[in-house]
Amino acid sequence: MPELPEVETIRRQLAPHLEGRTLTAVEILDARWTRPLSPAPIEKQLRGASIERVGRRGKYLLWSLSGQRHLLVHLRMTGALLFDPPVEPPHTRVRFELDDGHRLAYVDPRRFGTGHLVAGDDELQAYLVKRIGVEPFTPAFTA
Repeated sequence: MPELPEVETIRRQLAPHLEGRTLTAVEILDARWTRPLSPAPIEKQLRGASIERVGRRGKYLLWSLSGQRHLLVHLRMTGALLFDPPVEPPHTRVRFELDDGHRLAYVDPRRFGTGHLVAGDDELQAYLVKRIGVEPFTPAFTA
C-alpha cells in the first residue's frame, strides 16, 4: 500500500507533466472508481478541464482543475498512475489523454482505488475533513 511518502513521490513525479495541461479525453473503464456516482457525468466534467496544480493531502493526490473543481485520486492498496505507458497495461481502470499528446493510465489490479470530483474549495474541505486529519506538514499540526 502506498504510504504518504510514496504518494508524495508520485505527486512530485507527475506534477511537471500534468500541471498546465488540459484533459482532452477521459475514459473511466471501471464504475467502482467513481462510486457512488456514475462514471459518465464525471468523464464529461473532466473533459476539457485544465490541470492547474497537482497536490497531495494525506494519501490523496489532489488535482486542482479549472472551474474550481478538484479531482481526488486515492491509490489504495494496488493503484498506480502510469505516464505514457508503451502499451495498454493490464488492469487499466481509467485513461486520461492530455492536450500535448501524452497519456496517463490509472491501473489497479485489486480495484480498490477511487476518484472523486468535488466542486469548490468548501466541498473539498468538507470531503477531506470527513476522511483525514490534519496535514502533518502544515502549521496546523501541533503537539
